[in-house]
Amino acid sequence: MCAVRPPFVAAQAVPISWPLQKEILRQCRYRPGSIVSGGRSGRNRDLRHPRTQEAKVTTDLRYLAYMAMLTAALWIPYIVCQVITNGPLQPKNYLDPALPRPVPAWGQRAHRAYLNAIEVFAPFAALVVVAHLTGKANEMTALWSASFFYLRLAHAVIYWTGLPWLRTILFTLAFVAEVGIFREVIK
Repeated sequence: MCAVRPPFVAAQAVPISWPLQKEILRQCRYRPGSIVSGGRSGRNRDLRHPRTQEAKVTTDLRYLAYMAMLTAALWIPYIVCQVITNGPLQPKNYLDPALPRPVPAWGQRAHRAYLNAIEVFAPFAALVVVAHLTGKANEMTALWSASFFYLRLAHAVIYWTGLPWLRTILFTLAFVAEVGIFREVIK
């Protein structure tokens, strides 16, 4: 008989996490080959399918995923510009990637927009993950996360088109969104 009592009362079952269930089973000398374990109550429980809880994707995490995909896809306009302007890469370009392959201004802006997106992704991702792990994710962090994504999407488009003042405003507003998430985390 197991000396460890599961952390629930028979009349009111409270779900417990899988790591805690594993520890209880380990202490009860649960053998993976056996599928039924008896308890003090005399009732047998089937242990083949432990209770697992499905992870919930919050709005913050959803926009983190959207931002990751946006950042991952921003290289495409630059490569399209390269191929349109210079044709596919030649073997000599693989040997010496520093060989000049000039591109028009919009291609250079597309490349800089991609690099900029990579630079700002890490702080945003860290803030969203910290908010989620600490349980501080709420309606405000969701609003700031959504704002950050849409501002960065608009920033990329405006960067490609070459509108300098609007680009700076969008960049600054996206930073304000990051500060908003940070503020919610440290409250």
